[in-house]
Amino acid sequence: GHSVLGHVDGIATVRQRTKIGSAVELGLVASSQLARYLALKGSVALNGASLTLNSVVDEPARASVRFTVMLVPHTLGRTTLGELRPGSSVNIEVDVLARYVARGLTLGAAADWRGHSGETGDTDAPHDDDERLLGKLRSGGYA
Repeated sequence: GHSVLGHVDGIATVRQRTKIGSAVELGLVASSQLARYLALKGSVALNGASLTLNSVVDEPARASVRFTVMLVPHTLGRTTLGELRPGSSVNIEVDVLARYVARGLTLGAAADWRGHSGETGDTDAPHDDDERLLGKLRSGGYA
């Protein structure tokens, strides 16, 4: 799992519930405002339980993001998530690391690397490694 802080960043709605062996796959939809924090194999908390994102699909025309999570027997036996059915609403908390990465990318995009950032007066240009890392993060879905 990941660090869960107990914040509610939004509400997701269950769209589909599929039994797969002893596990359950949930398909959910949330506001597109949360899309930048959701990435394949990243983490999300639903009703406080840390889960791995198995798929993430942006739906800009609907201002939403679709995603799936798998509820394994351990999770089903220790949470109420197994009771969720299509139409159920759940609290969603995005991964705090994703939040920090998104914030850093936003600040990085706004900074003038030729001299200073304008906010902090920082005059150090980014290293090539930083640019490569930012490029990988953007290509992985962090924008």
